[in-house]
Amino acid sequence: MSKIWYYGKDAISDYMAIKEPKRESIHVRMERRAAELIKEVGVSERIKGFNYLRKAIMLVIYDPDIIHYMMTELYVKVAEEYHTTPSRVERAMRFALACGWNKLFLGEAESDDWDAEHKPSNSEFIAAVANKVKLEFKYISKPRYTTEEFLKKYKK
Repeated sequence: MSKIWYYGKDAISDYMAIKEPKRESIHVRMERRAAELIKEVGVSERIKGFNYLRKAIMLVIYDPDIIHYMMTELYVKVAEEYHTTPSRVERAMRFALACGWNKLFLGEAESDDWDAEHKPSNSEFIAAVANKVKLEFKYISKPRYTTEEFLKKYKK
């Protein structure tokens, strides 16, 4: 049963009923959490790589196998979304992580989950954040192929 808020006038009852706003979907909450984890490292939202990282993390959450195909699939999908090239996406992500790790190393950003001494690669960072978000939300992604499809595709 939904709550109803009243305000203003209605022709029938002198009040206009407004229903309570819908709850955010799990996908929106996961994307927001991924953005929080990226900010926690020290990456600024103003950097292009921030949005690219967020999109890549969401793609890995939905399809974990894509992390093994960074250049051929992941960067290509992110580049298509933002109308740029895969090499620019990769470079922007690398730059964003470098900026974030500089802030961690200098103490401007604080994170208990990351070691300031070791900057991870793009794929390490994306995989770690995607796994953390999936565990927090208990999200189980669908496999890329069912067993039958996999055997049909790769059977010789």
